[in-house]
Amino acid sequence: MLRRRIIVTDLTSYLQGLLPKEAAAAEEKAAVSLEAGAVAIGKSADNEETDAWAMLAKKKKKGKKKGNKAKSTSSILGHPPTKIAAFAELKLDLPTTIAAVPAALEALAKKEAEFDAAVAKLGPVEKKVYVPRKIALRVQPKGESDIKVSIDVIELP
Repeated sequence: MLRRRIIVTDLTSYLQGLLPKEAAAAEEKAAVSLEAGAVAIGKSADNEETDAWAMLAKKKKKGKKKGNKAKSTSSILGHPPTKIAAFAELKLDLPTTIAAVPAALEALAKKEAEFDAAVAKLGPVEKKVYVPRKIALRVQPKGESDIKVSIDVIELP
């Protein structure tokens, strides 16, 4: 049960990484609120002083960017074999496009809720108490060519 719970958590983080980052950045910008008298600095700030100093900053060389290209919602996704096997183990449909990722995240959330309910239903785990025992082994001849072997378990008081 715990293994499948870990698989669900791993797949959820994997699929959230596939979602476009513009939506997440917009949510972060909306979440930031300034108190009275505070001034925003940085790329998103509209401050004349930072604009004046910005021209003195070192300029980056332009070159080809690797990875992190914005994918369209209809582009086909390629998944690593371990993720495909994890989806098969959970008996969920593999999202083939970015548009299908939110539905897969919802399905993973349902699986996570099912696992949590199953674990809650099990109740607390009882620890077993070790009871020391002795074993007695008896070997007795039986007839001319046979032997009788008996093992007795003796519980100690």
